[in-house]
Formats: sequence, C-alpha cells, structure tokens
Amino acid sequence: MRETFPESQGMLSVSTAQRGGPADGSLQSGDIVIAINGKPVIEFVSLEETLDSSIGQTVHISVWRGNKAYDMHIRVQDMCEITPNRFIEIGGGVVNEVSYQVARGYGIQTGGVYVASSGHVLGSASAWRGSVIVSVNNIATPNLDAFASALSQLSEGSRVPIRLFSLDKPYRQKVVIMNVTTHWHALRMATRDECTGYWIYRDLDPPALRIGAIEPQTASVPQLPATLAPAHRVWPSLVYLDFHIPYLVDGMKNTQFAGPGFIVDKEKGYIACDRDTVPTGVGDVYITIAGSIVLAGRVEFLHPVYNFAIVQYDPQLIGSTPVENIRFHPDYYEGSRRLAQGDDVYLVGVSADQSPVVRRTEVSSRSMVSTRECVPPRFRCTNIEGVKLHDQPSCQGGVLCDDQGRVMALWVGVSSQDSNNKDVSTMSGLDVAILRPTVESLRNNQGPPNIRSLDAVFWTMRLAPARTLGLSPERISQIEEHSSDNPRLFYVMGLSTSESPAAKLLTTGDIILEKNGKLVRDVNDIGVIQDDECVELVVLRDGKEVTLRVPTTGLNGMETQRVVHWLGALIQQPYRAVHEQVRHLPSGVYVSCTLYGSPANCYGLRPGMWITEVENRAVKTIDEFVAILKELQLGWPESASEEPSLRDMRTARY
Repeated sequence: MRETFPESQGMLSVSTAQRGGPADGSLQSGDIVIAINGKPVIEFVSLEETLDSSIGQTVHISVWRGNKAYDMHIRVQDMCEITPNRFIEIGGGVVNEVSYQVARGYGIQTGGVYVASSGHVLGSASAWRGSVIVSVNNIATPNLDAFASALSQLSEGSRVPIRLFSLDKPYRQKVVIMNVTTHWHALRMATRDECTGYWIYRDLDPPALRIGAIEPQTASVPQLPATLAPAHRVWPSLVYLDFHIPYLVDGMKNTQFAGPGFIVDKEKGYIACDRDTVPTGVGDVYITIAGSIVLAGRVEFLHPVYNFAIVQYDPQLIGSTPVENIRFHPDYYEGSRRLAQGDDVYLVGVSADQSPVVRRTEVSSRSMVSTRECVPPRFRCTNIEGVKLHDQPSCQGGVLCDDQGRVMALWVGVSSQDSNNKDVSTMSGLDVAILRPTVESLRNNQGPPNIRSLDAVFWTMRLAPARTLGLSPERISQIEEHSSDNPRLFYVMGLSTSESPAAKLLTTGDIILEKNGKLVRDVNDIGVIQDDECVELVVLRDGKEVTLRVPTTGLNGMETQRVVHWLGALIQQPYRAVHEQVRHLPSGVYVSCTLYGSPANCYGLRPGMWITEVENRAVKTIDEFVAILKELQLGWPESASEEPSLRDMRTARY
C-alpha cells in the first residue's frame, strides 16, 4: 500500500456497521479497508465513486481484520430506500419510518415506525416524539404499511396495547394502552412526489365502527378494611376519569387530565367531577369503574362559574357492578347547613395510583376561593366559598363526609396561576349545595339548568371599610341583625365582560346590598342566578344607595362547541375567559392555537390574536370567516385531488 500510495498518511477503517443494513454481519468495527472490486482504496472519494456507480449491485470488498485478510461480497443499498418519503397522520400526530440518520445516530435499524409528533391518539399512550412503535394490538409494525394495516383492524373507541421503545433507551421496550379515537382528525398517508416535491395525500381505512351492542362488563367493588372507615361507604360511588383534549382550545396548555369523580345518578350514568379534571367540553373522557372497567363517556355539562362538570356513561355497560349513588348529607345538600371553621370531617380521597386516602381532620378556615386571570385566558372558579383543612393529605381529590359517609363538601382541585403566570393548583372544599340545581334537573330529565349571571366577579368586604364608603348606620344595624356570625358584604371586584347589559349597569366597587328585596347574605345569592332573566339590586355606589333593575346573561353549559382548523391555526369564537380580559372584542374570530411549523405559525399568526379582515374584507363572526375562505379559495390546493386546509369541526364534539 505504501508503494501504491507513497504520499498517503493512513487508510480507511470501519467505524460501525449499520444494524440491519447490507454490511451487518459482514463488516465489523475496526476492519481496515484494503480494496473494493480488486482496486486498492485509501480515501473516501474513490470509495464513494465506486459505491455510487454500483447501487443495487454487489461489490467485492477486501478488509484486514486482526492479522488476517478477508474478502466478502456486499450489496450496495440505495440511500433513497432508507430516506423517508412517506408519513401517516393519525389523531393529530405524525409517524414516519426511521430514517438512516436517526438509525445511525441511535444504533437501531431503519424502517421502524418513528413518532415524529404524538398528537391526540398516540399521546393517550404516552408515545411521545422520539418513540419507535414495534407493534399495535399485538400486530408487528416493521414499516408504515404494516402500521396502516394494523390500524385498519382496530375498532373506533377501543383501547389497545402498543409496544414501543424510546430512542434514548432502545434496549427497554414497554407496553402502553392507546385510545383509538380517529373522529377528531383525518387518518391519511402522505407520499412525496419526487418530480414536484409536493406531498400527495390519500385517506387510509379508518378503524371500524362497532356494530351491534357492546357486551356489558361486571366487576366487584374492592372491599376496604375497617381501618379506612368511612371510606367503605363512599368507595362504591367513586370513579376515576382520564380526559384527553384533541386541540389546544379554550386556553388549554396541556392535553391530558386525570382525577376522581363520583356517581350522582347510577340509573342515568351521571358523574360529577371538578373542572381540573374535565376543563373543557372538547375531548374524550374515559371512566374507570370499580378499578377494572374502563368506559368511554361524554361531557354533559360544564358549570360556567363553579368548579364542577357532569360526565355521563352508559350504565348498561357495567352490568351488575354494585356501584352506588354518592350519599349527600341532606342538610348540606339542601343548603341549610355548611361546613365552618372547627367542624370535624373525614377526607376520603383518591391518590395518583387510584388507591384510597382517608384522614380524620377538621376545617381550618372558610373563605372565598381566590383565582387569578390566566394567560392564555381559561376558565377559573369564581364567586364561591371554600374550606381548608388542618393536616390535609396529598391526593387528587375526593369528598368531605361525616363518620357515616354522608358527603358534606367536595374536595376538588382549583386551577389558577401565580404572579409569574405559572400554573398552580390548590385543593379546596366546596359545598355540595352547588350541585343540587344541576343534579336534580338532570335526574328529572329536564336537561341542564338555566344558569344566568350578573357578569361580575364578587369579593367580600367587612363592615368597617363599608362604613367608610358611606354605608348608613341603619343598614349596618340591619346587616348585623340578620348575620348570626361573621357579618360582611359583597362588592363587584371586576366584570366578566364589558358588552352585556348587566356589565353596563354595574360598576367596579359597587357593594351589593339587596337582591329582589332581600338582604344579600351569601355570595351564592348573587354569584349565580337561577332562571331570573332580570333582578332588582340595591347597591351602594359613591356613598349612596342606588336601585338597579339588571338583566342577567344566560350562560352556555357546554362552552366551546365549534373549532375551525385553517392552515395550522385553531380558530374559535371568543369564550367567557377571553371576554373577562378584553374590554372590547375586535371581532368574533379568535386564534386559540397555532401548530408549530404550519403556515399560520411561520407567517406570524399567534395565539391570542384576532382576525378582523381577510383580503381587505371585514369579518366579525366565524361564519363570515369560513364563507370568505371558501369563496376566495384561501387555503385550497391547486389540484382538486388534494385536501383543503380548512376543516370546520363544529360537529366533532364527541
């Protein structure tokens, strides 16, 4: 070699042999390349020239290994064969075959199913970006075609195991459960056109809809030991909820939520939970009953002010499983009593692993539940009092009950943000009386109750500052006479919107004295209005009592029910939390989210922006926005065979 290449300073050696590649099992790390096709070679240029001219053919390679020479014949593979030119969109996520670059960097084989973006469906199984899927429902998926075939054999709404590993730990596989829900997103494969560079889409066979009745499942409720009393009376009513959001709308930052719920009507399948567990109506909810039965449910009601939601499941699907309605203490359920400082209670909660948490304790304080306006705007609990506990244990939620298991309050998570706009969640006990109008209305087949609002956020005020603000001695005496303990008033701390009739009559700082001729003694009197389309208020404003006839605003019990996806932007009507933070809405077309790398994201459309014009044409509503896009074909491809990038998802609620 020195005679042939007298000026050379070295030779080529094998660094690694790609797993599963043509040289795997032939070449080894450390082999010194002597010749290729009988021609000595010591530098990359001549090696690459020979390989590039021999694609698909077999070359003769001579190497020196240890103290021996070896000759071998190896097929030259085309790099285009192991460079992905296809991907599958599934549930808002993207998968493609493992590329040569990824395989080489992590020492794995090419061709497996690589998760480029998890999305809704794969995210339900925690198959995050950087995972490689080995099988779906016990069907091997060595490539995209096998993956698509495995998906077509599934049933919509089912839950199936998938086997995968992460790139950083390819030696450790794990099996996780994936929720099969393809109704929120398109299921399709894209193939790159080598001539034009465009991606050509075709729809894949979706998971089949279940035909016929689903067979009921029966399970036994775990028997708790006597040491956990009174949890044994509550446990048959507790369930566990998993909630998955397909789109980041309504100010959501996360897509997965979990927490306990409790059955309020076993005949109709109604479950109550907090809005830390089910924060929005757009999503899929899965209910674990008796620790072993998992059912798909649906969001039936979201309270727009208080921190609870109602979810429904089909009670026929649990067979003869001995679940029970939660037992409310009648006095607390009707509202004649409520927990106060010093009361003894039992906390029966659920831990993160769904095991019971029981603690005998007492109420340490009772006060207004404090939440801050969030960035981006999202639901927050307002106009309600809550209790705190001494020595409260860590759990995901539960109930506060007496020694007989009769529930007096809900123990729920309250979501908010701190002064640095970082998400925080605290636990608070909310009176069960807030559930009564909704639960009774649903039990009587009347649908959700007619909830109305004064569009104001109220807070407490003591008599001393109220006197300074001009409250008369006669009114103070009246308040003290009707308040057995802790006399206080409620004032308007802020307005939830500036565009409703109530918001135009009320002013920040107004102290609410009377409603419909009765003294306001509790925030529940004014925080939520049941049925009344107009109320008469007496308020203290600028040192004088003023009588106002205030129209109330009807609130939607489902909030967002329509989302438009256009060029990677998720667009919706401004929801209640947005109204609270924006005094005058620029339009009714609000950008809730933009997908990274999409045209909307690349050209500067950001969450929190408003679309007011399209091609110099004003738009005020979602309907006008969609109509103009369709008319001008904005977001439509040149070829009729390609998919338009506008998707109106008003009907994709469940």
